[in-house]
Amino acid sequence: QILLVEDSATLRKLGCGMLERLGATVQEAQDGAQALTIMQNYYPDLVLTDIMMPNINGYQLTAALRNQGYTRPIIGVTGATVGMEATRLLDAGADKVLAKPLTKEGIEQALRSLTEKS
Repeated sequence: QILLVEDSATLRKLGCGMLERLGATVQEAQDGAQALTIMQNYYPDLVLTDIMMPNINGYQLTAALRNQGYTRPIIGVTGATVGMEATRLLDAGADKVLAKPLTKEGIEQALRSLTEKS
């Protein structure tokens, strides 16, 4: 079970389709605020979140989830892989950061590396 948090409806639809083809059950949220509401009654195996979103961004969402005791993996997704975005998200509690656009291979590799860590 995966919670996909992405403000772009198109990218959310593409991401859901890709994750479902990999065998996941996907719950969607359009921003961090909606994700936090969903997480009150849902404990997915993985949270996959965009970084730059309105209302509550990926940094804030990640930190909030960790503060609330969510211990499963969080993967951040960003279009800006250069600079401090990835480091800042990892510092907030994410386990991994992937570059946009999401690819099947990128997701599979990230999941493998997370599995190997545990």
